[in-house]
Amino acid sequence: LQNRNILLALDNFEGVLSAAPLIGRLLQACSGVRCLITSQKALNLPGEKQIEVKSMADTDSFKLFYNRARLKRQNWQISPKDMPIVAEILKLTDGIPICIEWVAARVNEMTLPELQNGLQQNRAKFFKDKNPDSVEERHISIEACIDWTYRLLSKPAKRLFSQLSLFSGGFFAEDVEAVCQIEEASELLESLQGHSLLSWQEVIGKTRYLMLPTVQQYAREQIGDKDKIEALRQRHAQHFLKVLFAGCIFLLK
Repeated sequence: LQNRNILLALDNFEGVLSAAPLIGRLLQACSGVRCLITSQKALNLPGEKQIEVKSMADTDSFKLFYNRARLKRQNWQISPKDMPIVAEILKLTDGIPICIEWVAARVNEMTLPELQNGLQQNRAKFFKDKNPDSVEERHISIEACIDWTYRLLSKPAKRLFSQLSLFSGGFFAEDVEAVCQIEEASELLESLQGHSLLSWQEVIGKTRYLMLPTVQQYAREQIGDKDKIEALRQRHAQHFLKVLFAGCIFLLK
């Protein structure tokens, strides 16, 4: 590759991160090579520019859903009365492209209201169902996709990931330390965010983490022990009551 000008595309690099130094040496030795790499974790190479792929916007998610559905039913159309149902379906997919494609693949066997009801009433079962169009085992279902990433986590990160499923809305590192009774939660939260299992935003000068409902559903199933779930819920409620009470005192002052 030393005398060539090419774009080298490497997909799903998170599964072979140990090869990252090889990519670094390749780029140093071959000035005409540029790499476009998809990965759920950064390679941490000099000059690496990270572009986060966020959930799809409403218009884009609708186009993807419509186009994939018409691959199943060539003359398929959406009537004006169906638009609110489609909007709700897309909301329940969290704007994740593979979720949208999976749901669209069902239009030849289920009506739109049935798809909506399935996502609302039994989301967990819906995302365990297999997609007959998938050619890769890790894309066979939504659960399989998340499981691929989950298996890459360390044991402490897996344990914390499941516990985070009980948080409602966003949370800060200090919330996690109090509820999950874990010190220095920031490092594990950064790891989960680095694996694309958490998103984040800046709030009052601090990092506030968020978990998509689709990911949250998977994480909740990893807890298993009902006693552990109840204990976590109790600590969650007690902690945020203290936070709320402290906020009320501050406002009164």
